[in-house]
Amino acid sequence: MALFRRKMVAALGTDSPLQGYDAIIDLTRRLNNKFRTAAETQEATRAILNALFPSWLPAAFKVMFSRPLPEFSCRLNALATALTCQWLMGPCKVNDVEIDGGVVGKGHGVLVERCRYLEQGGCASVCINSCKVPTQTFFAKDMGLPLTMTPNYEDFSCQFAFGKTPMPVESDIAFTTPCFRQCPSKKARPGQSACGIMSSPASPTFFISGINHCELRPGQLLTLDHLRSLQQQLAEQAGRARAIQQQLQQQAAQQGLRAVASTGAAVKAEPGAAGAKKEEDGAQQATTQQTQQQLQYAALLALQLQQQQARAAAAAAQAQQQQARPAGAPTATAAFAGGPAALAQNVFPQQGGRHGASAGAPAGLPHHAAAGGGGRGRGAQRQSAAARQSKAAAEEPATDQWVQCSKCQQWRQVPDEFWPDIENADEDEDWTCKDALWDVEDYEPNTPACC
Repeated sequence: MALFRRKMVAALGTDSPLQGYDAIIDLTRRLNNKFRTAAETQEATRAILNALFPSWLPAAFKVMFSRPLPEFSCRLNALATALTCQWLMGPCKVNDVEIDGGVVGKGHGVLVERCRYLEQGGCASVCINSCKVPTQTFFAKDMGLPLTMTPNYEDFSCQFAFGKTPMPVESDIAFTTPCFRQCPSKKARPGQSACGIMSSPASPTFFISGINHCELRPGQLLTLDHLRSLQQQLAEQAGRARAIQQQLQQQAAQQGLRAVASTGAAVKAEPGAAGAKKEEDGAQQATTQQTQQQLQYAALLALQLQQQQARAAAAAAQAQQQQARPAGAPTATAAFAGGPAALAQNVFPQQGGRHGASAGAPAGLPHHAAAGGGGRGRGAQRQSAAARQSKAAAEEPATDQWVQCSKCQQWRQVPDEFWPDIENADEDEDWTCKDALWDVEDYEPNTPACC
């Protein structure tokens, strides 16, 4: 991992403030966002792969193994991939796959059961441009072996097939998947939005490469470093989106179109006094229509990036304020809701109704009314509505809900959406730690069911 990180830093010219695997993902996103075209990103990643080996090794392997011993070379690379790349991709195993000629290659495949890189990268464009295409190109051109990688955006698995030539881009489902316009994390977590990418034009092979703002995912631990890195990336992406808009507007002008400033849609310009232009043929009309779609998409994307910059700034400000809370308090997590542009609008738990704080709550923790203290049930520490309202007027808004276990006396955090269930429970009903395991693993991943 350290070697891979050093090579990525050398290619980018900058390092990540994060540590461990989070740094690898952060650097990958930066690499994917650095270039204007997908081809540039793919070539940069291929250069990083070459840098991991001595300069003479790939060419020597091609001459000494790939050409004279193709089957052995495929099996050797499959085994080496399964043994050495699990830190990057997660658990994987060698298997048999169909290769060129329609035959089954024994031991020519590697099945990645759930690709860590794809799942944490959170975006199909990262998978395609920073993994699939450059890796296939590296093995084909530098190592002399055909390789096809088939990612599955439903379950995050990926199948390597050494000895199988990749399909053309227009036939490869990885390039036509809706995951280019909808983050794959949303498919894995129905009902939640994982990124703000809008629907792209009808052309399945068109997408604005170099623009990738999939950053926060449900359950992802957030730190101020994460958010500052996100702000920097969004600022860079917004600049690229504006440049793309200008480029498309120039292209539209050359085609006799003018952009409508408010929506980015394009309409045909009125003919000049010299006379009406000849009617465009079918090919010209198709080109004009695609430019219109691209211009509209670029305008929507630029607007989204602007909204997300504002949300990221607000989230960073909240994180700055929360740095003062005690070390024992859980780290805030991403909790997305709303439309496709809701990148960070619910980064922290929403503020719920205020309740009188229990005298037994841990000092310094942002908390609301707790229940169940001393094993006397939830009603033991519950206050009347009037008392809560009078105290609420003097209290600062809180962002976390805390309740106390009636058996072990430990304080636990509970999401706001579950707070009414606790507040309105029967007076004689106890609350214990196991009640915190409803749906709060993201809030306290190691909450023990001690009771």
